[in-house]
Amino acid sequence: MAAKTISFPKGRGHLTHNNREFISKNVVSERTSWNRIYQMESLEAAYENCFGEALRKYNAAQKRKDRQKENYQKEIEQSGNGEKLFYENIGVSI
Repeated sequence: MAAKTISFPKGRGHLTHNNREFISKNVVSERTSWNRIYQMESLEAAYENCFGEALRKYNAAQKRKDRQKENYQKEIEQSGNGEKLFYENIGVSI
């Protein structure tokens, strides 16, 4: 059976790196064809796909307007508790 690993670094994360829009100096360019793209979409679209329906249900259940959340991505971004907007997902199959 082949070994499989996956890692989720808790570093800062860069969408241009995750989307492979540039190639770092330490990358062997001949191997870039091995890259797999699970799903490439904007961060806004990903938040809508993942949290849009839940956010709408949450807002519908709120009786007070000041408890509704207009944009969940902005809520996370401005939360001040160190949450990241996204993490990099690296999978290696050997």
